[in-house]
Amino acid sequence: ENNMATTAAELQTRLAYRLGENSAPSDANEKARRLSFLNEGLREVYKQAYFWFTQKIDTSLDTVASQETYTLPTDFRDIIEVRVDGKIAVAIPQHEAFGSYNYPPLYYQYNSLVQSYFIFGETELHLIPVPSTTGTNNISLRYYSYPTAMTVDASTTLIPDQYIDLLVAYAFGRISQIDSERGSAADG
Repeated sequence: ENNMATTAAELQTRLAYRLGENSAPSDANEKARRLSFLNEGLREVYKQAYFWFTQKIDTSLDTVASQETYTLPTDFRDIIEVRVDGKIAVAIPQHEAFGSYNYPPLYYQYNSLVQSYFIFGETELHLIPVPSTTGTNNISLRYYSYPTAMTVDASTTLIPDQYIDLLVAYAFGRISQIDSERGSAADG
């Protein structure tokens, strides 16, 4: 089974068992500390590669006549595909778009039959040629996402169940590392 809805509460319980405890801690500070380690592990997993489970599709963007720039989703990491009105848009390097004599670039500098795009920074999608009509949900993005931090017991993670123990192992390692360090010279 490839269930991808493991809750933070379940991760806390698994971590407690690994630490030799009977249940997740009831102390709010300790629970928050462990959740921060689980979130750290989540970020580490996402950093390793562009995993299939981090792919998302967003079809909520609308073209606006004479508007080139569109805001990417807040969890945007890297683009896979852009479609405008169902047709694939071709990626162009940002320096080519900015380096043209006329900005925005004239449509005939590229293939006039194909919409092009480039990403600026981590928040902006630029469409060239600039759309001439306003559309509803007609920009489709397929992209790799950043993880959403778990904040409460009911928060879930997108990591498939067969890999979820990576987060527990990471948090266990962090707890072991920190708890074995001395707090002050007086502790000796």
